[in-house]
Amino acid sequence: MHTSSESQPLIRPQAALQASVLAQDLKIQSLQGLVVQNDRVIVPTLDGQILRVAADGTIEVLTDLLKAELGIPFGIGTSDEDVIVTVSAFDPVHYLVRVKPDGTFETIVNFSEINGFFGAPFGVAAYNSGYVVAGTTDVVSGDGALFRIDSRGAALKMVDLKPFGNGLDVVVHRGNFVTIHEKGHLLQIAPTGEVFVLADLMKAGMGIPFKLAASGDDLLITTNLGQVVKVDPAGVITTFVEIPRPTYSVPSGIAVWGNDLVVSTVSGYLLKIQG
Repeated sequence: MHTSSESQPLIRPQAALQASVLAQDLKIQSLQGLVVQNDRVIVPTLDGQILRVAADGTIEVLTDLLKAELGIPFGIGTSDEDVIVTVSAFDPVHYLVRVKPDGTFETIVNFSEINGFFGAPFGVAAYNSGYVVAGTTDVVSGDGALFRIDSRGAALKMVDLKPFGNGLDVVVHRGNFVTIHEKGHLLQIAPTGEVFVLADLMKAGMGIPFKLAASGDDLLITTNLGQVVKVDPAGVITTFVEIPRPTYSVPSGIAVWGNDLVVSTVSGYLLKIQG
C-alpha cells in the first residue's frame, strides 16, 4: 500500500513546507484520528483495522476490531505503551478499547448505554489513570458532550455541550480539556467543568473542524476546507498548512511527529509534513 512520491509544496505564512506520501489507498473517514507512538503512526481504518506505519512506509496490521466483532475504530489516543480507541458497531454498540503493542486488546467500557441509541464516541484522551471522551448522545440532534471514564472503568457525562453540536475530538492540554465541535467551536474545559470558547473556526471562515493535536502552547486542527489551522493560547486563528485538495482531498487525522506533522486524508493518503 506504500508508494513513494516527490515532495510537494504546501502553504504556511512566511514559510515553506513539504509533504511526502507515507502511504495511500487507506480506508479512512473524516472523523478517524491518528497518533504517533514509538516512531510509528497508528491509524484506524473503516474496515476495522488498526494499522502501524513506519517512517519508510512499511505497514503492518496491529489488530482488526471489526473481525473481532467490536466494530469500526474512530477516535484514538495513547496510554503508556498502549493505544486507546473508541469503537462503533452497526447495532449501534460503542466501546472504549485498549490495544497493546502485540495487537491483543481488551474492552475498557461499553459506551452504548451512556451514549444512547443515537449517540457515539468520537475522540479520546488519557487523563489521570482514566480517560475523557468527546462525543454525543444524539448524532442527529448534535447533543455534544464530554464524558469521563475513571480508573475502574465507570463512565459518566462530565459536561453537556449541546449548544456546540457533536463533540468530534479531545486533547488534554495545559491541565485542561480541549474539544472541537461540528458547529466550529474550539472549547477549553476545566477539570471542574467550566467551559470557555477559545475560538470559532466557522465564524472565522475556516470551516468545520475534524481532528486536533497539541503542539507546545498551540493547537493544530484539520478542517473540511482542506486546511490545518493553528490556534494560539489567545484564540488567534491562522492557516498553518493548506492541503492541495485536488491531489490529496480533505485532511482528517493529525499528530505531531518530532519536529514534523503527520496528516491523514479522506481519500486515503497518509502525509508527512516537514519544514
